Amino acid sequence: MKKYFAATLLIFSLIACNSKEQASNKKTAPKTEESKKPEISKEQIAKFKKEVKKSYDELLSFKDKKEFHKIGFGKGGNYYGWLDNIEKQIDDPISKLVLRDGLVVGEIQSMGMEYIKSKGKETETTKLFKKDLDKIFYPKKKEAQIVLTKDETQNIAKGELYGDWTITNSIAKMSYNYKIYKDGKKYIGIKENKMNKPEILIKKGNKFIVQGNKFGEYYTINDSKKMTLYDEDGELTSAGYSAKYNK
Repeated sequence: MKKYFAATLLIFSLIACNSKEQASNKKTAPKTEESKKPEISKEQIAKFKKEVKKSYDELLSFKDKKEFHKIGFGKGGNYYGWLDNIEKQIDDPISKLVLRDGLVVGEIQSMGMEYIKSKGKETETTKLFKKDLDKIFYPKKKEAQIVLTKDETQNIAKGELYGDWTITNSIAKMSYNYKIYKDGKKYIGIKENKMNKPEILIKKGNKFIVQGNKFGEYYTINDSKKMTLYDEDGELTSAGYSAKYNK
C-alpha cells in the first residue's frame, strides 16, 4: 500500500514539475516572426502619401484625353498600369493608417471610374472627392488677417460707399440690403438685416473674400457693380441667391 502511495506521489510530483517547466517556457519563449511585425515609420507614411498624390495628379492630367474616354482602363491600354498601381496602393497596409489624416485612397480610384462614364467631366461624386483630396494635397495658405478696431470699423462705415445691393434668396423667400464701404484699401460689408454686423472684406481683383468665413464665402463684383455670390463649393445661384445693384 505504501509503495502504491509513493508511486502516486512521484507521478503527481513529475506532473507538477512538468507543468511549471511548460509555464516557464511560455514566458521565455522567443517571439515568432509574426509577432515581430516591423513598425511603419513616419518616413514610410510620407513616401506613401507622395506616391498617392502622384496617382491623383496623373488621373487629373489624363482624364480629359480622348484616348482615355475611348479605352478607359482596359488591359493593354496606356491607363491600365495606373489602375493596377492605385489598387496596390489601396491594398497597402499604410492606406489604413492615412485614414486618420482624412486620406481615403479608394476615392481616387472611384474618381477614375466616374471620369470614364462622364468622359472626364466633373460629377457630384468627383466634386465631392476632389474637394477632400485637394484639402490634403493642396491645402490653402492662410491669408494674413486684417484687424480693425471698433472705432476704425465705424469710421469706415461712415466713409465712402463702394456699393449698395439687395440680396435675395428665392428659396428661403428672404432678402436684405448689403452695403460695402471702403477706406483706401480697406473694405467692410454690412448686412443691414443682421444688426449691422460688419464683415471685413479682402479685395483681390474683382473678388471680395469674407475674412474668417467658415464656408469660404466671397463675392465677385464687375465694373458695372454686378455682384455674384459664392462659397467654397461654387456659385450660390443654384441655392437661390441673387444680388441687385441699387444705383
